[in-house]
Amino acid sequence: MAASAMSPSEGNQEAIASSSRDADLFGDGPDDASAYRELPSLLDVSDDEDDEEEDGEEFEEDEDCKDCEDREEDHDDEVSQHDSDIDIGDNDEDVPVPVDEGAEEWDEGRVGTEEEHEEYVGSIDDIKYADQFIKLLKAATLDDGHSRLDDDVLERLLNPPNTTLDIDDPDTRFSIRVYLLLAEASEDCYASMQRAVADRFGSSVSMLSYYEVWKLVGDLTGVFPIVYDMCERSCMAYSGPYAELDRCPYCDHPRWDPKKSRGATHVPYKVFSTFPIGPQLQALWRSLESAQAMQYRRIRTEQLLSELEIGQLPHLEEFDDLLCGNAYLRAVNEGHIEDDDVVLMLSADGAQLYKNKTSDF
Repeated sequence: MAASAMSPSEGNQEAIASSSRDADLFGDGPDDASAYRELPSLLDVSDDEDDEEEDGEEFEEDEDCKDCEDREEDHDDEVSQHDSDIDIGDNDEDVPVPVDEGAEEWDEGRVGTEEEHEEYVGSIDDIKYADQFIKLLKAATLDDGHSRLDDDVLERLLNPPNTTLDIDDPDTRFSIRVYLLLAEASEDCYASMQRAVADRFGSSVSMLSYYEVWKLVGDLTGVFPIVYDMCERSCMAYSGPYAELDRCPYCDHPRWDPKKSRGATHVPYKVFSTFPIGPQLQALWRSLESAQAMQYRRIRTEQLLSELEIGQLPHLEEFDDLLCGNAYLRAVNEGHIEDDDVVLMLSADGAQLYKNKTSDF
Protein backbone atom coordinates (compact mmCIF):
# COMPACT_ATOMS: atom_id res chain seq x y z
CA MET A 1 0.00 0.00 0.00
CA ALA A 2 1.49 3.31 -1.05
CA ALA A 3 1.31 6.20 1.38
CA SER A 4 0.22 9.59 0.04
CA ALA A 5 2.66 12.41 0.59
CA MET A 6 2.13 16.17 0.86
CA SER A 7 4.74 18.84 0.39
CA PRO A 8 5.28 21.49 3.08
CA SER A 9 3.87 24.20 0.86
CA GLU A 10 0.75 22.15 0.15
CA GLY A 11 0.35 21.48 3.88
CA ASN A 12 0.56 25.18 4.68
CA GLN A 13 -2.01 25.98 2.00
CA GLU A 14 -4.34 23.31 3.38
CA ALA A 15 -3.94 24.69 6.93
CA ILE A 16 -4.63 28.23 5.73
CA ALA A 17 -7.73 27.06 3.86
CA SER A 18 -8.95 25.20 6.97
CA SER A 19 -8.41 28.28 9.12
CA SER A 20 -10.31 30.37 6.57
CA ARG A 21 -13.26 27.99 6.65
CA ASP A 22 -13.26 28.05 10.48
CA ALA A 23 -13.21 31.84 10.44
CA ASP A 24 -16.15 31.92 8.04
CA LEU A 25 -18.08 29.54 10.29
CA PHE A 26 -17.36 31.02 13.74
CA GLY A 27 -16.73 34.64 12.81
CA ASP A 28 -13.81 36.82 13.71
CA GLY A 29 -13.96 36.18 17.46
CA PRO A 30 -16.06 35.14 20.42
CA ASP A 31 -18.20 38.25 20.09
CA ASP A 32 -19.77 37.01 16.86
CA ALA A 33 -22.86 35.47 18.48
CA SER A 34 -24.79 34.90 15.25
CA ALA A 35 -22.32 32.32 14.01
CA TYR A 36 -22.60 30.40 17.28
CA ARG A 37 -26.37 30.36 17.01
CA GLU A 38 -26.16 28.88 13.52
CA LEU A 39 -23.73 26.17 14.60
CA PRO A 40 -26.31 23.62 15.88
CA SER A 41 -28.31 23.80 12.65
CA LEU A 42 -25.17 23.35 10.57
CA LEU A 43 -24.22 20.25 12.51
CA ASP A 44 -27.74 18.76 12.56
CA VAL A 45 -27.28 16.38 9.64
CA SER A 46 -28.58 12.82 9.84
CA ASP A 47 -26.41 9.81 9.09
CA ASP A 48 -28.68 8.86 6.16
CA GLU A 49 -28.17 12.22 4.51
CA ASP A 50 -24.40 12.00 4.97
CA ASP A 51 -24.34 8.53 3.43
CA GLU A 52 -26.46 9.63 0.49
CA GLU A 53 -24.28 12.67 -0.17
CA GLU A 54 -21.00 10.80 0.14
CA ASP A 55 -21.85 7.51 -1.57
CA GLY A 56 -24.75 8.57 -3.71
CA GLU A 57 -26.28 5.18 -2.99
CA GLU A 58 -29.42 4.17 -1.13
CA PHE A 59 -28.75 2.76 2.32
CA GLU A 60 -29.48 -0.94 2.50
CA GLU A 61 -30.46 -2.33 5.89
CA ASP A 62 -28.30 -5.19 7.09
CA GLU A 63 -30.26 -8.33 7.95
CA ASP A 64 -28.08 -8.94 11.04
CA CYS A 65 -28.80 -5.46 12.33
CA LYS A 66 -32.52 -6.04 11.76
CA ASP A 67 -32.37 -9.19 13.88
CA CYS A 68 -30.61 -7.25 16.64
CA GLU A 69 -33.33 -4.61 16.61
CA ASP A 70 -36.01 -7.29 16.84
CA ARG A 71 -34.33 -8.80 19.89
CA GLU A 72 -34.03 -5.36 21.54
CA GLU A 73 -37.76 -4.75 20.98
CA ASP A 74 -38.60 -8.11 22.56
CA HIS A 75 -36.37 -7.23 25.56
CA ASP A 76 -38.07 -3.85 25.95
CA ASP A 77 -41.48 -5.58 25.97
CA GLU A 78 -40.31 -7.93 28.74
CA VAL A 79 -39.00 -5.03 30.84
CA SER A 80 -42.23 -3.12 30.31
CA GLN A 81 -44.27 -6.16 31.34
CA HIS A 82 -42.09 -6.60 34.46
CA ASP A 83 -42.51 -2.95 35.44
CA SER A 84 -46.28 -3.23 35.11
CA ASP A 85 -46.28 -5.99 37.74
CA ILE A 86 -44.89 -3.56 40.36
CA ASP A 87 -47.59 -1.72 42.30
CA ILE A 88 -46.45 1.86 42.49
CA GLY A 89 -49.89 3.42 42.95
CA ASP A 90 -51.70 5.59 40.45
CA ASN A 91 -49.82 5.51 37.16
CA ASP A 92 -51.31 8.86 36.17
CA GLU A 93 -49.62 10.66 39.06
CA ASP A 94 -45.97 11.00 39.91
CA VAL A 95 -44.95 9.22 43.06
CA PRO A 96 -43.56 11.84 45.46
CA VAL A 97 -40.02 11.26 46.67
CA PRO A 98 -39.78 11.46 50.48
CA VAL A 99 -37.60 14.29 51.67
CA ASP A 100 -35.54 13.97 54.82
CA GLU A 101 -36.04 17.42 56.28
CA GLY A 102 -33.58 16.71 59.08
CA ALA A 103 -30.86 15.90 56.58
CA GLU A 104 -31.53 19.17 54.74
CA GLU A 105 -31.27 21.14 57.97
CA TRP A 106 -28.05 19.32 58.81
CA ASP A 107 -26.53 20.13 55.41
CA GLU A 108 -27.52 23.76 55.73
CA GLY A 109 -26.15 23.93 59.25
CA ARG A 110 -22.82 22.45 58.24
CA VAL A 111 -22.17 25.01 55.55
CA GLY A 112 -24.04 27.89 57.19
CA THR A 113 -23.50 29.98 60.27
CA GLU A 114 -23.13 28.74 63.82
CA GLU A 115 -26.70 29.83 64.60
CA GLU A 116 -28.04 27.62 61.82
CA HIS A 117 -26.00 24.67 63.04
CA GLU A 118 -27.36 25.04 66.58
CA GLU A 119 -30.90 24.60 65.27
CA TYR A 120 -30.12 21.03 64.20
CA VAL A 121 -31.86 18.38 66.32
CA GLY A 122 -30.80 14.77 65.97
CA SER A 123 -33.26 11.96 65.43
CA ILE A 124 -31.68 9.63 68.03
CA ASP A 125 -32.67 10.23 71.67
CA ASP A 126 -29.09 10.10 72.96
CA ILE A 127 -28.04 12.69 70.38
CA LYS A 128 -31.01 14.90 71.24
CA TYR A 129 -30.15 14.90 74.94
CA ALA A 130 -26.44 15.42 74.24
CA ASP A 131 -27.29 18.38 72.03
CA GLN A 132 -29.47 19.86 74.78
CA PHE A 133 -26.66 19.47 77.32
CA ILE A 134 -24.27 21.27 74.96
CA LYS A 135 -26.69 24.15 74.47
CA LEU A 136 -27.27 24.46 78.23
CA LEU A 137 -23.52 24.55 78.88
CA LYS A 138 -22.99 27.23 76.23
CA ALA A 139 -25.74 29.41 77.72
CA ALA A 140 -25.00 28.63 81.40
CA THR A 141 -25.15 31.45 83.94
CA LEU A 142 -24.88 31.52 87.72
CA ASP A 143 -28.59 32.28 88.16
CA ASP A 144 -30.17 30.25 85.35
CA GLY A 145 -31.78 27.73 87.74
CA HIS A 146 -29.62 24.80 86.68
CA SER A 147 -26.78 25.88 88.98
CA ARG A 148 -29.05 25.44 92.04
CA LEU A 149 -27.13 28.08 93.98
CA ASP A 150 -29.07 29.68 96.82
CA ASP A 151 -29.41 33.45 96.77
CA ASP A 152 -27.08 33.83 99.77
CA VAL A 153 -24.44 31.57 98.22
CA LEU A 154 -24.67 33.40 94.91
CA GLU A 155 -24.35 36.79 96.59
CA ARG A 156 -21.28 35.63 98.48
CA LEU A 157 -19.75 34.16 95.33
CA LEU A 158 -20.13 37.47 93.51
CA ASN A 159 -19.02 39.55 96.51
CA PRO A 160 -16.62 37.40 98.58
CA PRO A 161 -15.34 38.62 101.97
CA ASN A 162 -11.86 40.13 101.92
CA THR A 163 -10.88 39.55 105.54
CA THR A 164 -8.82 36.74 107.00
CA LEU A 165 -10.59 33.84 108.66
CA ASP A 166 -9.88 33.56 112.40
CA ILE A 167 -11.61 31.17 114.83
CA ASP A 168 -10.73 31.95 118.44
CA ASP A 169 -13.19 29.76 120.34
CA PRO A 170 -11.55 26.37 121.16
CA ASP A 171 -14.85 24.45 121.28
CA THR A 172 -15.75 25.75 117.83
CA ARG A 173 -12.34 24.78 116.48
CA PHE A 174 -12.70 21.33 118.03
CA SER A 175 -16.17 20.84 116.53
CA ILE A 176 -14.93 21.83 113.08
CA ARG A 177 -11.95 19.48 113.33
CA VAL A 178 -14.16 16.52 114.30
CA TYR A 179 -16.58 17.41 111.50
CA LEU A 180 -13.78 17.43 108.92
CA LEU A 181 -12.31 14.17 110.23
CA LEU A 182 -15.71 12.51 109.87
CA ALA A 183 -16.45 14.08 106.48
CA GLU A 184 -16.69 10.64 104.85
CA ALA A 185 -18.83 9.27 107.69
CA SER A 186 -22.52 9.67 108.37
CA GLU A 187 -24.32 12.24 110.48
CA ASP A 188 -24.92 9.56 113.12
CA CYS A 189 -21.16 9.09 113.54
CA TYR A 190 -20.75 12.77 114.40
CA ALA A 191 -23.64 12.58 116.88
CA SER A 192 -22.06 9.51 118.52
CA MET A 193 -18.76 11.38 118.86
CA GLN A 194 -20.59 14.35 120.36
CA ARG A 195 -22.23 12.15 123.02
CA ALA A 196 -18.92 10.42 123.82
CA VAL A 197 -17.19 13.77 124.37
CA ALA A 198 -20.05 14.95 126.60
CA ASP A 199 -19.84 11.75 128.70
CA ARG A 200 -16.10 12.17 129.19
CA PHE A 201 -15.69 15.93 129.62
CA GLY A 202 -19.18 17.02 130.65
CA SER A 203 -19.99 20.67 130.29
CA SER A 204 -16.33 21.64 130.03
CA VAL A 205 -16.45 20.95 126.27
CA SER A 206 -19.47 22.21 124.36
CA MET A 207 -19.51 20.72 120.87
CA LEU A 208 -21.71 22.14 118.18
CA SER A 209 -24.45 19.95 116.73
CA TYR A 210 -23.99 18.45 113.30
CA TYR A 211 -26.25 21.01 111.66
CA GLU A 212 -24.60 23.90 113.53
CA VAL A 213 -21.09 22.92 112.49
CA TRP A 214 -22.23 22.17 108.92
CA LYS A 215 -23.80 25.62 108.66
CA LEU A 216 -20.79 27.30 110.27
CA VAL A 217 -18.31 25.68 107.89
CA GLY A 218 -20.43 26.80 104.97
CA ASP A 219 -20.66 30.35 106.30
CA LEU A 220 -16.93 30.54 106.99
CA THR A 221 -15.78 29.10 103.68
CA GLY A 222 -18.71 29.83 101.40
CA VAL A 223 -18.61 26.20 100.22
CA PHE A 224 -21.99 24.50 100.13
CA PRO A 225 -22.81 21.25 98.35
CA ILE A 226 -25.18 21.16 95.41
CA VAL A 227 -27.36 18.05 95.66
CA TYR A 228 -28.82 16.32 92.60
CA ASP A 229 -31.14 13.35 92.33
CA MET A 230 -29.77 10.35 90.47
CA CYS A 231 -30.87 6.92 89.30
CA GLU A 232 -30.59 4.32 92.05
CA ARG A 233 -28.59 2.16 89.62
CA SER A 234 -26.20 5.04 88.82
CA CYS A 235 -27.33 5.28 85.19
CA MET A 236 -27.70 9.06 85.12
CA ALA A 237 -28.37 12.24 87.09
CA TYR A 238 -31.64 14.14 86.96
CA SER A 239 -30.04 17.35 85.72
CA GLY A 240 -30.23 19.45 82.58
CA PRO A 241 -32.79 18.00 80.14
CA TYR A 242 -33.36 15.10 82.57
CA ALA A 243 -34.34 17.39 85.47
CA GLU A 244 -38.11 16.90 85.12
CA LEU A 245 -38.14 13.16 84.41
CA ASP A 246 -39.81 10.74 86.84
CA ARG A 247 -38.10 7.60 85.56
CA CYS A 248 -34.63 6.72 84.35
CA PRO A 249 -34.54 6.81 80.52
CA TYR A 250 -31.97 3.98 80.50
CA CYS A 251 -33.28 1.35 82.94
CA ASP A 252 -36.82 2.71 83.58
CA HIS A 253 -36.27 2.68 87.36
CA PRO A 254 -38.53 5.20 89.17
CA ARG A 255 -36.97 8.35 90.54
CA TRP A 256 -39.00 8.66 93.74
CA ASP A 257 -39.00 6.27 96.69
CA PRO A 258 -42.68 5.56 97.52
CA LYS A 259 -41.82 4.43 101.06
CA LYS A 260 -40.19 7.77 101.95
CA SER A 261 -42.34 10.07 99.83
CA ARG A 262 -45.44 11.58 101.40
CA GLY A 263 -48.03 13.43 99.33
CA ALA A 264 -46.45 16.30 97.41
CA THR A 265 -43.08 15.67 99.06
CA HIS A 266 -41.00 13.48 96.77
CA VAL A 267 -37.92 11.75 98.15
CA PRO A 268 -35.52 10.30 95.57
CA TYR A 269 -34.02 6.85 95.82
CA LYS A 270 -30.49 8.24 95.54
CA VAL A 271 -28.67 11.59 95.45
CA PHE A 272 -25.13 12.83 94.89
CA SER A 273 -23.37 16.07 95.81
CA THR A 274 -21.00 18.38 93.97
CA PHE A 275 -18.96 21.21 95.45
CA PRO A 276 -18.61 24.20 93.08
CA ILE A 277 -15.01 25.21 92.49
CA GLY A 278 -15.55 28.99 92.78
CA PRO A 279 -16.22 29.16 96.54
CA GLN A 280 -13.36 26.72 97.20
CA LEU A 281 -10.87 28.97 95.41
CA GLN A 282 -12.18 32.06 97.19
CA ALA A 283 -11.78 30.38 100.57
CA LEU A 284 -8.08 29.80 99.88
CA TRP A 285 -7.47 33.56 99.86
CA ARG A 286 -8.84 34.01 103.41
CA SER A 287 -5.89 32.31 105.09
CA LEU A 288 -2.37 33.73 105.12
CA GLU A 289 -0.74 30.35 104.48
CA SER A 290 -3.01 29.30 101.63
CA ALA A 291 -2.92 32.78 100.07
CA GLN A 292 0.86 32.57 99.91
CA ALA A 293 0.63 29.11 98.37
CA MET A 294 -1.68 30.53 95.70
CA GLN A 295 1.21 32.74 94.51
CA TYR A 296 3.37 29.73 93.57
CA ARG A 297 2.30 29.57 89.92
CA ARG A 298 3.03 33.23 89.26
CA ILE A 299 6.44 33.17 90.97
CA ARG A 300 7.54 29.90 89.36
CA THR A 301 6.41 31.06 85.91
CA GLU A 302 8.49 34.22 86.18
CA GLN A 303 11.54 32.10 87.03
CA LEU A 304 11.01 29.78 84.07
CA LEU A 305 10.53 32.62 81.59
CA SER A 306 13.67 34.28 82.92
CA GLU A 307 15.68 31.08 82.39
CA LEU A 308 14.48 30.80 78.80
CA GLU A 309 15.28 34.45 78.07
CA ILE A 310 18.73 34.43 79.65
CA GLY A 311 19.80 31.12 78.13
CA GLN A 312 18.28 31.84 74.72
CA LEU A 313 16.79 28.34 74.79
CA PRO A 314 13.84 27.10 72.71
CA HIS A 315 12.67 25.00 75.66
CA LEU A 316 13.74 24.05 79.18
CA GLU A 317 16.30 21.31 79.58
CA GLU A 318 14.76 20.01 82.82
CA PHE A 319 11.06 19.39 83.36
CA ASP A 320 10.27 19.17 87.07
CA ASP A 321 6.85 20.79 87.10
CA LEU A 322 3.75 20.96 84.94
CA LEU A 323 4.52 24.67 84.52
CA CYS A 324 7.57 23.70 82.45
CA GLY A 325 5.41 22.53 79.57
CA ASN A 326 5.65 24.39 76.27
CA ALA A 327 1.85 24.63 75.92
CA TYR A 328 1.50 26.39 79.29
CA LEU A 329 4.45 28.75 78.75
CA ARG A 330 3.19 29.62 75.27
CA ALA A 331 -0.25 30.46 76.71
CA VAL A 332 1.40 32.76 79.26
CA ASN A 333 3.58 34.39 76.60
CA GLU A 334 0.56 35.05 74.39
CA GLY A 335 -1.39 36.62 77.26
CA HIS A 336 -4.02 33.90 77.58
CA ILE A 337 -2.97 33.28 81.21
CA GLU A 338 -2.25 36.32 83.38
CA ASP A 339 -0.71 36.76 86.83
CA ASP A 340 -4.00 36.89 88.74
CA ASP A 341 -5.56 33.91 86.97
CA VAL A 342 -6.06 30.54 88.65
CA VAL A 343 -5.06 27.53 86.55
CA LEU A 344 -6.90 24.25 87.12
CA MET A 345 -5.71 20.84 85.95
CA LEU A 346 -8.05 18.00 85.03
CA SER A 347 -6.94 14.41 85.45
CA ALA A 348 -9.12 11.70 83.91
CA ASP A 349 -8.72 7.94 83.95
CA GLY A 350 -10.34 7.30 80.58
CA ALA A 351 -13.98 6.81 79.71
CA GLN A 352 -16.25 3.88 79.01
CA LEU A 353 -19.06 3.67 76.52
CA TYR A 354 -22.13 3.38 78.72
CA LYS A 355 -23.67 0.37 76.99
CA ASN A 356 -20.35 -1.50 77.11
CA LYS A 357 -19.21 -0.38 80.55
CA THR A 358 -17.80 -2.90 83.00
CA SER A 359 -18.17 -0.77 86.15
CA ASP A 360 -19.63 2.47 87.48
CA PHE A 361 -16.20 4.10 87.87
